[in-house]
Amino acid sequence: MKPSKINILCVDGQRAMHNVLTYLLEQQGFNVTTAHNPTEAVKLAQGQQFDLYILDSWLPQGAEYELCQQIRKFDATTPVLFYSDRDADAGVQGAFAAGGQGHLRKPAYPKKLIQVVSELLGEVKPAKKKSA
Repeated sequence: MKPSKINILCVDGQRAMHNVLTYLLEQQGFNVTTAHNPTEAVKLAQGQQFDLYILDSWLPQGAEYELCQQIRKFDATTPVLFYSDRDADAGVQGAFAAGGQGHLRKPAYPKKLIQVVSELLGEVKPAKKKSA
């Protein structure tokens, strides 16, 4: 899949991990915006259009699930990928219960991450900018 201005919001509490994710995704041609906490993520998600949200489990206890639920209040269709080091079964159940479409266990090989991102994006068209 050759993305054309596809916008991804990556929410990760660890700067090192968000740097790695940003690098990998930008190498594939995606536009990546990062947030380091749920409050920042909600502001960004409400102010811009994204084609995919990637939520990390390093947010405070369960905050990634609450963040997904908050996003779902104003954006019910954009895919959400949980990138988590939580127990696989519990993480998958929590991700889908919160409104996510995918769960990937850390650490994932770069090829696997890109594959899952591409699958979630499918034939999605790039986000259109919100008019002022």
